[in-house]
Amino acid sequence: MKSSARAPAAAVLAALFVVLGGALESRSATVDSATLAASKSMEAKMQILGRTDTPPASSYPAVVITTHEANSYLVVHSGEFLPAGVGTPSITVEPEHAVAAGDVDFEKAQSLIPQSQRYGTEDPGGDVSWYATRDNRG
Repeated sequence: MKSSARAPAAAVLAALFVVLGGALESRSATVDSATLAASKSMEAKMQILGRTDTPPASSYPAVVITTHEANSYLVVHSGEFLPAGVGTPSITVEPEHAVAAGDVDFEKAQSLIPQSQRYGTEDPGGDVSWYATRDNRG
């Protein structure tokens, strides 16, 4: 995979992970029990963070999410919310920010978007370096 394709995929993955409102309940039979346990821990923490009935307070207990929990959640659930062609998502935490990455099969991903809504660049060999859908935000 071209390295130029990793950055846009990471941005998309980060946005999807942040806006994900709740966890779905299906499980993969091929995931080990430690990964499933860490994924469940992440789900519980997402439920806490997503609550809207928390009364106002001067402070709140910290909710710590580990990289292992986040990546375990992605292993178990990424197929439920990432589009076809996006695989092996992962998150790493740097001192000032988080980095999301994944592999993208642009042929599979492009097939989900009508031709009229695609844009991007192609090299002479036909490899797409980036594509996105247009939206109404301008």
